[in-house]
Amino acid sequence: MDLVWFLLAIATGGTALLWGSGQLIDGASAMARQLKVSPLTIGMTVVAFGTSLPELATSIRAALAGSSNIAVGNALGSNIANIGLVVGTVALLGGIRFQTSLLKKEFPLMLGISLIAGLMLSNGQLSRREGLLLSLLLLPVLLLMIRPRDQAVHPGTKEEMTGSFGRTLLVVMAGLGILLLGVESLLWGAQGVAKAFGISDLVIGLSVVAVGTSLPELAASIAGIARDQHDISLGNILGSNLFNLLLVLGTPIMIHPATPGPEAFQRDYAVMMAFSLALALFMMIKGRNRPEGRMGRGIGGLLLVCYASYCLLILHGDGQRS
Repeated sequence: MDLVWFLLAIATGGTALLWGSGQLIDGASAMARQLKVSPLTIGMTVVAFGTSLPELATSIRAALAGSSNIAVGNALGSNIANIGLVVGTVALLGGIRFQTSLLKKEFPLMLGISLIAGLMLSNGQLSRREGLLLSLLLLPVLLLMIRPRDQAVHPGTKEEMTGSFGRTLLVVMAGLGILLLGVESLLWGAQGVAKAFGISDLVIGLSVVAVGTSLPELAASIAGIARDQHDISLGNILGSNLFNLLLVLGTPIMIHPATPGPEAFQRDYAVMMAFSLALALFMMIKGRNRPEGRMGRGIGGLLLVCYASYCLLILHGDGQRS
């Protein structure tokens, strides 16, 4: 009987995930028009912050329990999943269009914050002062993210959603809330089914839970591509990576300092930077001498293979320690 409830939770969660992500993207695109900023800005701020909430909640709970090292792994692992799993999946499904101007502003910003976080991680310790610094960087980073709205109306924009800003905000909040509830339901059901079939907690943690924390970004990005809102989708991923380094990493460390050890820097941070630089390289190649480029199935498949290899590396390392 329990298995039936788990399967029902998966079905309900999946439906809520699809509907909520669609509402979130529709509301976000309308918000961009009403605030007269670009869809990329809304993707990197409103959508990215919303989809990063599960990671932030998980990290704060871990820090309150005295386990800030989990927060470090959560932030780095989520950034790796955002590029390897989310960008890889979306590119494989239908491709991602992007503005090459991203390489002049947003990407250097993300890489700069990544380098600051790397310097802090290099000694295997993170102090409250370093957590405070990362958190304080959020405001100037948000200001740097703001872009004026493009003059051209993007194809796929829902022009009927031009009511009051309050209504638009309600749509965004409702979509985000239902999306996050859908993730929780789907995750609970998937964990239950996995345990019912005798799958170990380690494998569940490295697969179901790891993918589950990236489901909001994945669902929102797929919904954005389906609605021809590519800027919101890519902005969601880049913005989420920034929030992960500034808030998901910074906030828990202010609560409880972390000592993640050398492997966090030598393995996880190194892989995160490799994924980030690879994505920048792919965008440079695909957008060379053009205002807009496109990453297709070849790049998507390569990113997914690399992400799967990273997961196997973690699994192998944990197996050796145990």
